[in-house]
Amino acid sequence: HIDDYLSSYYGAPAAALRKKQANFAGSEAGAIDWLQGFIDAGAEHIMIRLAGDHERQMESVVRIREALLNSNA
Repeated sequence: HIDDYLSSYYGAPAAALRKKQANFAGSEAGAIDWLQGFIDAGAEHIMIRLAGDHERQMESVVRIREALLNSNA
């Protein structure tokens, strides 16, 4: 669960961390929609920090990136 991870990794309550940084956990389609909101708001650069199985997640990040590039071309 993302709240457990945040609290454990940062040593602070997840609710406090969410006030300072954006967090997402969910499907690729959900990530695309969530990131698109930042793009629609004018973001030109987005940094992503992965938690867990980085190799598997990088495959998802590549697909998400391609979907965002294609929809914003």
